[in-house]
Amino acid sequence: MIEVMLTEADLERLKKCRKIGQGKEGQIYKVSRDLIYKMYYKLSPSEREVKVQVPLKEFEIDEDGVKRIKDNSNKRIIVEKKVVLKPYYKDKDGTRKIYSIDQIEEAVKRQPKVKETALPLGPIYINNRLGGVVYKYHKGYYDLHIIKMLPLNSRIKILEVVLEKLKELCDNNIYPIDYACQFKGKNAHSNILINIKGDVQFIDLEGRSTTYTNEFSEYYNSAAYSEFFLLFLNIMYDEEELDELEEEDFLYLEERLKRKGFNEEYFIYLRNTNNLNYEISKGLIDNYYLQKKEHKSKGRF
Repeated sequence: MIEVMLTEADLERLKKCRKIGQGKEGQIYKVSRDLIYKMYYKLSPSEREVKVQVPLKEFEIDEDGVKRIKDNSNKRIIVEKKVVLKPYYKDKDGTRKIYSIDQIEEAVKRQPKVKETALPLGPIYINNRLGGVVYKYHKGYYDLHIIKMLPLNSRIKILEVVLEKLKELCDNNIYPIDYACQFKGKNAHSNILINIKGDVQFIDLEGRSTTYTNEFSEYYNSAAYSEFFLLFLNIMYDEEELDELEEEDFLYLEERLKRKGFNEEYFIYLRNTNNLNYEISKGLIDNYYLQKKEHKSKGRF
C-alpha cells in the first residue's frame, strides 16, 4: 500500500500548479506520470478552537464528607475548546460520515482479486491526518457520457463492458453506488471513464461513492445495479435526472419510453429498484438486442 505524508506547504504547492479536475468530494492533482492525488474538500489538517458542548459537572459533599459528582448532573454548557476536526462527507441520506482509512485498506487488500478495475492505492496524510487518497492516473480517458455521440449499437456494447466490470466489483463485495451522474452542472460527471479503445474504468471507489462490506449485501448490491439501470436509460434513451420523480413524472416517463421502444416489462424498476441485480441488468441489454433484431426490417434501429 502506498502511503503519502504531506505538509500544509506541500498541499499549497499542489494547489498552485498540478490540479487537473474536481468532483463532489475533492480536487484532483496529477503528481506523476502514473499517479493522481484526490484531496478531500472537508479537510482539517490542524486543530481548531471551536465551540463545543461539554458536560457541566456539579459536585456535592456526601454524608461522609466526600466530594462527589451529583447523580442528576446532566447539564451541558458551550465552551471554546481545541478539538481535532476530521474530514467527513454526507451520504445520500444526508448522514455525516468520517472519511476512513478502512475503505482504502480494504481496497488494497481486495485488489489482487479484482482484475479489471484499478482500486485506490493508498491514503494521503496532511500533518499525519487523513486528507485524501492515491489513485492510478488513467491517461487518455474521458467521461463515459461522451459515448452518447456514438451510434446506439456502439453504446450498448460499451454498456456490456461496464456491466461486466460492475459485476466483478459486486462479486468482491465492492459496491459503487454513485456513478450514473443524475445531475447537471459545471462539475457534473459520472464515475466511469472510457478511452478510445473502448476500455472503461470505474473511479472514486471510496468515500460516498462506494461501499465495502465483509459479506454480500443485497441492499448495496441493488443500489449498485440501480445506478446501472439509470445509466442505461441515460445512455440509450437520453433520460436524465430520474432519481427524484413524482408520480405524474413517472407517467410521462413511461409514455416517452414506450415511444422510444423501451420494454414495458422493466417499467416496474422505474419506481422500485430494490430488486435489481446482475441478471436483470443483463436482461436489459439482451432485450435491447432482441428488439433490434425484431425491428431491423422496419427501420426503427
